[in-house]
Amino acid sequence: MYFRSREFGYSRSEIMECYMALGGVAYYLSLFEKEESVAQNIDNLCFTKGGELRNEFDRLYKALFKKAGTYIDIVRALAGKSRGMTRLELIGATKSVNNGNFAKKLKELEECDFIRSYQPFGREKKSTVYQLIDPFSLFYIKFINGHNDALDGYWIKMQSTDVYQSWCGYAFEILCLNHLPQIVHALGIDGSINTICSWSYRPPKSLPDEVDEDLKHGTQIDLLVDRSDNTVNVCEMKYSLSEYVIDKNYFSHLEQRMRIFKKITKTRKSIIPVFITSQGLANNMYSRRIPREVKGDDLFMQL
Repeated sequence: MYFRSREFGYSRSEIMECYMALGGVAYYLSLFEKEESVAQNIDNLCFTKGGELRNEFDRLYKALFKKAGTYIDIVRALAGKSRGMTRLELIGATKSVNNGNFAKKLKELEECDFIRSYQPFGREKKSTVYQLIDPFSLFYIKFINGHNDALDGYWIKMQSTDVYQSWCGYAFEILCLNHLPQIVHALGIDGSINTICSWSYRPPKSLPDEVDEDLKHGTQIDLLVDRSDNTVNVCEMKYSLSEYVIDKNYFSHLEQRMRIFKKITKTRKSIIPVFITSQGLANNMYSRRIPREVKGDDLFMQL
């Protein structure tokens, strides 16, 4: 809406890239020049000497929090774990004391929309997981932090690297987590949500020989929509510059993931897979077996 109101000619892909890097912060968007691409603007703001956002990370946290060090340590720890971390895991990673002060810091970070908390499917409240949902914090930690020398065209050059591709996958997941109401609306399930969470399974170190073959494999589901109508949506979030192609191996992996989820949780609910993609699914025999999908345009739907 901001870019359209100021007659920027950005495509949906460019707007997604902008959100994945900088989030929807109005001040950051106000620094963009319409005659330059999103990538050029990001280069100028973040990777050029004197760029307005080169030192924004420390400035932001120090402006919001007294003694910002622990807050930053929490965010840095979470940036390395896309599925999130429990409170005890965070205490260990940040070498903090397990007390009410640490709980207060988590609450403050959540109230400021840097992180979110959720209960994994079928778990109790004490299993609460905290997850990074601030796009700029991830972007800074992955790319700006440690790059003291300004590099001409750094961000544009990075887009051909594996590091960039890995970041895209993680950043797109954060984009999705920041647009959960739009996802729910696109699926037509408003008003029937119990919880939105993630789920993972790791097999024990020792298993009997006769154990189910599926249960020998660990798995992770990054987004589950647990519904009150006896249904669970298993959501796959995939970023690509063109239509995402589901091949035979990936579809088999998805089927196994859903089987493991059902066996471990012993849920009797129906399991329906959903693909959330930046550009939609390529039409083939496997995509036609996916009953629901959400596209990039749906994420920016006005509700």
